[in-house]
Amino acid sequence: MSAETDYKSTGLTATMLGDFNKKLTTISIGGGYNSDQIDAVGGVPTGLARVNPNNPVEKSMSKKIADGMIGVTQVLTPRWLAQVNYSYADEKGYLTEPYKMISLVDSVTGEQRSGDYIYEKRPDARVRQSVFFSSAYHFGKDILHLSYRNYWDDWGIRSNTFDIKYDLEISDKVFLEPHWRTYLQSAADFYVYSLPRGALLPDYATSDYRFGDLTTQTVGFKVGVKTSELQQFTARIEYMRQSGNEYPNEAIGVQKDYSMFPPLDILILQVGYAIGLP
Repeated sequence: MSAETDYKSTGLTATMLGDFNKKLTTISIGGGYNSDQIDAVGGVPTGLARVNPNNPVEKSMSKKIADGMIGVTQVLTPRWLAQVNYSYADEKGYLTEPYKMISLVDSVTGEQRSGDYIYEKRPDARVRQSVFFSSAYHFGKDILHLSYRNYWDDWGIRSNTFDIKYDLEISDKVFLEPHWRTYLQSAADFYVYSLPRGALLPDYATSDYRFGDLTTQTVGFKVGVKTSELQQFTARIEYMRQSGNEYPNEAIGVQKDYSMFPPLDILILQVGYAIGLP
């Protein structure tokens, strides 16, 4: 159970594992259920309504999430381990973000008047599915980690995630782990950059960039140093760049002269120190 000023979540999860084939095969089955309550500051606004403090609002809304997973982990050789999982989630209720807004612009010039916004609105049901594959191979000292995830839902989003890590043993006390990750995503069916003022509104719309066409590239490495048999110092540095369709065909008027999805560059630095128990 967790609680914030404007959000409460209560959930239950369970997982079962079973070993077969002389413990070379492991079957995992899991499931969960969440009941969430949204208490937005100022109330939950009506979807696609103009942003106006006088508009009617709901005090709170709720959503339910039921999900499940089944997976198989297989020892292929003394040095090679592989895993595949399938996940399914069914969401129902208020799935909109109450604080997100969409710009209303002139249908010819693309210009926006000050304060001309409407609240977004998303469907009240969503089914998510994904297949995840991972593999680890031990070369004697070094270890190669590979993973791939294919995701899809009934909102029109499709994504592919590729991840590679290589644990390189420099010495008995020092290791280096280069890392590369690529995430590719298509836009939701109701994703928009803006909406023309005065036009007929769609049933659903969001301009949240997380639902748009986007690509995320991450590259970096981690260094680890064993300071004793049970203690280890690590430092990770990575560069991440997130980009999307900067000049979409849907751009209106002056929007064509500006980037509609400016790239986001992030530098990540993480330092850790782990102490184990004898």
